[in-house]
Amino acid sequence: LAAASVRKGTTRMQLSHRISESSPYFQERKSFKDAYKYGLRRDIPEEEIASLEANRLGIKPYGSMMTLAMCINYIIGTGCFGLPIAFSQAGIGLTAILLFLGAGLSLISMNYTLEFMARAEGVNHSLNSHVLVATSNLSPVPPWPLHHLGYEKYDFARIAETFAGGSGRLICQATIIVYGMGSLWGFASMLGSSVASLTYTYADLGETCDVYSTPDYGCQTLYNGSLCIFAILVIILLFRDVSNQAHIQKFLTFYRIITFAIMLVTLALKVTHDATSGSLYDRIKNDIPFHWSQFAKGFGPCLLAINCHYNMPDALQPLEYKEKGNARAITFGAILLSLVLYIFLGVLGSVAFDDVSPLVTLNWSEFTGCGWDGWQDCVKGHHHHHPKNVLAFVVQLFVQLFPIFNVISTYPMIGVSVGDNLAFSLPSMSYFSCSCFESMIPSGGRRSTTQQAMGPRVSQSSDEIQKADNTRAFARIVTSLPPIAFAILFRRLDFILSLAGLLGFLLALTVPCYLQLIST
Repeated sequence: LAAASVRKGTTRMQLSHRISESSPYFQERKSFKDAYKYGLRRDIPEEEIASLEANRLGIKPYGSMMTLAMCINYIIGTGCFGLPIAFSQAGIGLTAILLFLGAGLSLISMNYTLEFMARAEGVNHSLNSHVLVATSNLSPVPPWPLHHLGYEKYDFARIAETFAGGSGRLICQATIIVYGMGSLWGFASMLGSSVASLTYTYADLGETCDVYSTPDYGCQTLYNGSLCIFAILVIILLFRDVSNQAHIQKFLTFYRIITFAIMLVTLALKVTHDATSGSLYDRIKNDIPFHWSQFAKGFGPCLLAINCHYNMPDALQPLEYKEKGNARAITFGAILLSLVLYIFLGVLGSVAFDDVSPLVTLNWSEFTGCGWDGWQDCVKGHHHHHPKNVLAFVVQLFVQLFPIFNVISTYPMIGVSVGDNLAFSLPSMSYFSCSCFESMIPSGGRRSTTQQAMGPRVSQSSDEIQKADNTRAFARIVTSLPPIAFAILFRRLDFILSLAGLLGFLLALTVPCYLQLIST
């Protein structure tokens, strides 16, 4: 009866009502907490059950628009700033095709991701029901799978272990950790170069500081020093859960939209001016639209720019229970909106400059605010890199701060996702119980972060919770700090983005397909 009801699309409450009359299971249940947790009380509204579940896990739910903002923040990362040079090197035609193809495949794999996340919820719900019956005097009832998204978090590693055991978990963990550390490597390189460039621009330390060309000693020192300071900030930010960053992420989403608008408008004005003056034709007349020998330089950044699948358990977990059904529309909308912004930024950025920087925002150091397009010399025969008017100051500041804010907001979220996937396989670390990590974990969220990283337990002692929290903290640090060291040793951003994009191919287009196959 339960299986037939699920096939007909019966809701949880309808199903509970239908089978409760003939089963002593519900009558014998005395634990009101477990009845709330698993939705076995027909007299309790489902939204109330979900609300109590969120409180149990320490989740602060938010709506669809906030979730959309979170997804956009996950997608728009290092990849977007490397797209103009990818378009320039691999050709506009080839890179555009790769970007559209990557977006289409990303939508398919995103659909797979949402489906196997829901299946994992249903399977683990059934397993938990078995545990409750086995540890009580209740009459057994055949558990039924409730394949829907809830507030419980299921990382890729945990989903893989649910359906494929330890071998499947190791495959997913290895892929996610390698790709995640590659992405964080690019983030660190981006932040260091942006801080060094801004310092040179506004402190009059020299003409420019571009660490990707031939930087002087002062430029390199600023780059390395900013990364060391950032490493300390990362350690602090790693211990804030995604649901506790809602207001920060909402602000950063608006900032991204405004900055993208500024970048596209100023690029469009420059391209229009260059087209009327004839310099645009001279710049692109020898460009090859399909540069197949540079295929890897277009392929990697295009896949990296739209890869966010392994972050979905974190992004969708705090989504309001009554709005969980909007998950597909939210994630698809975030991918399509990012695709539109990427196409405009890639095409305009690749043709607007004679020498496109691997971090395209560095090209805005040439914006002067003079001339009708804003890119002309303020003094004839001499170009000033330091802004001489309010317009140039505002535009340069907005654009060149973009990578910095982007890294500060997204780096910890990716570090949390990668670290929690690793923590699922690490042993509990009692030898860190000196509270070196405990003080950095926000109050009220300790139990939730334990369950998110290590999976739910029927019962946990405070000592077990402490050990699991230490394990999670250790895993996040181990996966987040080495990329900063890599960025100090090797900082060429276009190479890093190409490498991370190739690794992203495995994560975005193969792991979801693998999990979809084994979960069905």
